[in-house]
Amino acid sequence: LPKLVSEEEKAKYNENPSKWLKENNYSMPITSSDLAKIRGNYKAELKENVDLSDVKIMKKWLNDGHGAYTYYSAIYAGEIDKLLKNYVKANGVERLGIESEIERKYIENQEKLIELFTNGPAILNDSQGLREGVTEYNRRDFEKEYNQGRYIDKGLLSNYLMNSMNESIRKGKLGVLEIDDYIKSLRNGAGLR
Repeated sequence: LPKLVSEEEKAKYNENPSKWLKENNYSMPITSSDLAKIRGNYKAELKENVDLSDVKIMKKWLNDGHGAYTYYSAIYAGEIDKLLKNYVKANGVERLGIESEIERKYIENQEKLIELFTNGPAILNDSQGLREGVTEYNRRDFEKEYNQGRYIDKGLLSNYLMNSMNESIRKGKLGVLEIDDYIKSLRNGAGLR
Protein backbone atom coordinates (compact mmCIF):
# COMPACT_ATOMS: atom_id res chain seq x y z
CA LEU A 1 0.00 0.00 0.00
CA PRO A 2 1.46 3.40 -0.89
CA LYS A 3 2.19 5.86 1.90
CA LEU A 4 1.11 9.50 1.65
CA VAL A 5 4.18 11.65 2.35
CA SER A 6 5.34 15.24 2.06
CA GLU A 7 7.58 16.44 -0.75
CA GLU A 8 10.46 16.57 1.76
CA GLU A 9 9.88 12.94 2.74
CA LYS A 10 9.75 11.94 -0.94
CA ALA A 11 13.12 13.63 -1.39
CA LYS A 12 14.51 11.40 1.40
CA TYR A 13 13.18 8.39 -0.48
CA ASN A 14 14.91 9.58 -3.66
CA GLU A 15 18.23 9.85 -1.81
CA ASN A 16 18.16 6.20 -0.70
CA PRO A 17 15.09 4.23 -1.82
CA SER A 18 16.21 0.97 -0.24
CA LYS A 19 16.77 2.46 3.20
CA TRP A 20 13.54 4.46 3.08
CA LEU A 21 11.46 1.44 2.06
CA LYS A 22 12.91 -0.73 4.82
CA GLU A 23 12.07 1.95 7.37
CA ASN A 24 8.50 2.27 5.97
CA ASN A 25 7.45 -1.38 5.53
CA TYR A 26 8.12 -1.27 1.77
CA SER A 27 5.27 1.18 1.19
CA MET A 28 5.99 3.33 -1.85
CA PRO A 29 5.88 7.06 -1.10
CA ILE A 30 3.24 9.12 -2.86
CA THR A 31 2.69 12.85 -2.50
CA SER A 32 -0.39 15.03 -2.68
CA SER A 33 0.89 16.36 -6.00
CA ASP A 34 1.14 12.76 -7.33
CA LEU A 35 -2.47 12.16 -6.29
CA ALA A 36 -3.55 15.41 -7.94
CA LYS A 37 -1.89 14.30 -11.20
CA ILE A 38 -3.68 10.95 -11.01
CA ARG A 39 -7.01 12.71 -10.45
CA GLY A 40 -6.30 14.93 -13.45
CA ASN A 41 -5.50 11.94 -15.68
CA TYR A 42 -8.63 10.05 -14.67
CA LYS A 43 -11.23 12.78 -14.20
CA ALA A 44 -12.21 12.95 -17.88
CA GLU A 45 -12.63 9.14 -18.03
CA LEU A 46 -14.76 8.75 -14.91
CA LYS A 47 -18.40 9.36 -14.22
CA GLU A 48 -19.10 12.41 -12.08
CA ASN A 49 -20.05 10.49 -8.94
CA VAL A 50 -16.89 8.32 -8.80
CA ASP A 51 -14.83 8.57 -5.61
CA LEU A 52 -11.44 10.17 -6.33
CA SER A 53 -10.34 10.48 -2.72
CA ASP A 54 -6.74 9.89 -1.70
CA VAL A 55 -7.77 6.74 0.16
CA LYS A 56 -9.62 5.31 -2.88
CA ILE A 57 -6.69 5.98 -5.22
CA MET A 58 -4.09 4.56 -2.84
CA LYS A 59 -6.03 1.55 -1.53
CA LYS A 60 -7.89 0.49 -4.64
CA TRP A 61 -6.04 1.70 -7.72
CA LEU A 62 -2.41 1.59 -6.63
CA ASN A 63 -2.86 -1.51 -4.45
CA ASP A 64 -5.15 -3.67 -6.60
CA GLY A 65 -3.32 -6.95 -7.12
CA HIS A 66 -5.14 -7.63 -10.38
CA GLY A 67 -5.07 -4.16 -11.88
CA ALA A 68 -2.05 -2.41 -10.43
CA TYR A 69 0.65 -3.52 -12.80
CA THR A 70 2.36 -2.22 -15.87
CA TYR A 71 3.85 -3.66 -19.01
CA TYR A 72 7.11 -3.86 -17.10
CA SER A 73 5.62 -5.87 -14.23
CA ALA A 74 5.72 -9.12 -16.18
CA ILE A 75 9.32 -8.45 -17.20
CA TYR A 76 10.36 -7.73 -13.61
CA ALA A 77 8.46 -10.80 -12.36
CA GLY A 78 10.33 -13.00 -14.82
CA GLU A 79 13.66 -11.49 -13.82
CA ILE A 80 12.88 -11.86 -10.11
CA ASP A 81 11.86 -15.48 -10.67
CA LYS A 82 15.27 -16.18 -12.24
CA LEU A 83 16.98 -14.43 -9.34
CA LEU A 84 15.05 -16.53 -6.81
CA LYS A 85 16.13 -19.72 -8.58
CA ASN A 86 19.74 -18.51 -8.40
CA TYR A 87 19.24 -17.57 -4.76
CA VAL A 88 18.48 -21.17 -3.81
CA LYS A 89 21.85 -22.29 -5.22
CA ALA A 90 23.86 -19.28 -3.98
CA ASN A 91 26.17 -19.00 -0.99
CA GLY A 92 25.88 -16.29 1.69
CA VAL A 93 27.77 -13.53 -0.13
CA GLU A 94 26.02 -14.22 -3.43
CA ARG A 95 22.67 -14.23 -1.67
CA LEU A 96 23.21 -10.68 -0.40
CA GLY A 97 23.80 -9.48 -3.96
CA ILE A 98 20.72 -11.32 -5.22
CA GLU A 99 18.58 -9.88 -2.39
CA SER A 100 19.76 -6.41 -3.35
CA GLU A 101 18.94 -7.02 -7.02
CA ILE A 102 15.45 -8.33 -6.17
CA GLU A 103 14.80 -5.26 -4.06
CA ARG A 104 16.01 -2.98 -6.87
CA LYS A 105 13.63 -4.63 -9.35
CA TYR A 106 10.74 -4.33 -6.88
CA ILE A 107 11.48 -0.61 -6.48
CA GLU A 108 11.70 -0.06 -10.25
CA ASN A 109 8.41 -1.88 -10.81
CA GLN A 110 6.60 0.17 -8.17
CA GLU A 111 8.06 3.42 -9.49
CA LYS A 112 6.88 2.51 -13.02
CA LEU A 113 3.40 1.88 -11.62
CA ILE A 114 3.19 5.27 -9.97
CA GLU A 115 4.67 6.91 -13.08
CA LEU A 116 2.01 5.24 -15.22
CA PHE A 117 -0.81 6.49 -13.01
CA THR A 118 0.59 10.02 -12.70
CA ASN A 119 1.86 10.59 -16.25
CA GLY A 120 0.17 8.00 -18.43
CA PRO A 121 -3.30 7.87 -19.91
CA ALA A 122 -6.22 6.53 -17.87
CA ILE A 123 -6.16 2.74 -17.81
CA LEU A 124 -9.68 1.82 -16.78
CA ASN A 125 -11.55 -1.06 -18.45
CA ASP A 126 -13.48 1.31 -20.70
CA SER A 127 -11.06 4.22 -20.97
CA GLN A 128 -10.40 5.72 -24.39
CA GLY A 129 -6.63 5.26 -24.15
CA LEU A 130 -6.96 1.59 -23.26
CA ARG A 131 -9.48 0.95 -26.03
CA GLU A 132 -7.19 2.63 -28.56
CA GLY A 133 -4.23 0.62 -27.28
CA VAL A 134 -6.12 -2.67 -27.54
CA THR A 135 -7.34 -1.80 -31.03
CA GLU A 136 -3.81 -0.99 -32.17
CA TYR A 137 -2.45 -4.17 -30.56
CA ASN A 138 -5.12 -6.28 -32.29
CA ARG A 139 -4.45 -4.56 -35.62
CA ARG A 140 -0.72 -5.26 -35.39
CA ASP A 141 -1.29 -8.83 -34.24
CA PHE A 142 -3.71 -9.51 -37.11
CA GLU A 143 -1.32 -7.92 -39.59
CA LYS A 144 1.53 -10.10 -38.35
CA GLU A 145 -0.58 -13.27 -38.50
CA TYR A 146 -1.93 -12.32 -41.93
CA ASN A 147 1.54 -11.69 -43.32
CA GLN A 148 2.65 -15.08 -42.03
CA GLY A 149 -0.30 -16.72 -43.78
CA ARG A 150 -2.14 -17.56 -40.54
CA TYR A 151 -5.64 -16.17 -40.62
CA ILE A 152 -9.24 -17.22 -40.80
CA ASP A 153 -11.45 -15.13 -43.03
CA LYS A 154 -13.84 -15.70 -45.92
CA GLY A 155 -14.07 -19.37 -44.96
CA LEU A 156 -10.35 -20.05 -45.38
CA LEU A 157 -8.81 -22.44 -42.92
CA SER A 158 -5.86 -21.24 -40.91
CA ASN A 159 -2.70 -21.57 -43.01
CA TYR A 160 -4.80 -22.64 -46.02
CA LEU A 161 -2.91 -20.61 -48.58
CA MET A 162 0.55 -21.33 -47.22
CA ASN A 163 -0.20 -25.05 -47.03
CA SER A 164 -1.79 -25.18 -50.47
CA MET A 165 0.87 -23.23 -52.36
CA ASN A 166 3.95 -24.85 -53.73
CA GLU A 167 7.46 -23.67 -52.92
CA SER A 168 7.80 -21.42 -55.95
CA ILE A 169 4.65 -19.51 -55.05
CA ARG A 170 5.87 -18.97 -51.49
CA LYS A 171 9.15 -17.64 -52.87
CA GLY A 172 7.31 -15.34 -55.28
CA LYS A 173 8.58 -17.03 -58.44
CA LEU A 174 5.40 -17.77 -60.34
CA GLY A 175 5.05 -19.20 -63.80
CA VAL A 176 1.85 -18.93 -65.88
CA LEU A 177 0.69 -22.43 -64.95
CA GLU A 178 1.49 -21.85 -61.33
CA ILE A 179 -0.57 -18.66 -61.24
CA ASP A 180 -3.53 -20.63 -62.55
CA ASP A 181 -3.00 -23.23 -59.81
CA TYR A 182 -2.74 -20.45 -57.25
CA ILE A 183 -6.04 -18.88 -58.37
CA LYS A 184 -7.74 -22.29 -58.25
CA SER A 185 -6.36 -22.79 -54.76
CA LEU A 186 -7.77 -19.44 -53.68
CA ARG A 187 -11.18 -20.21 -55.18
CA ASN A 188 -11.29 -23.63 -53.56
CA GLY A 189 -10.35 -22.18 -50.19
CA ALA A 190 -13.05 -19.53 -50.40
CA GLY A 191 -15.65 -22.05 -51.57
CA LEU A 192 -15.89 -20.59 -55.10
CA ARG A 193 -14.92 -23.72 -57.05
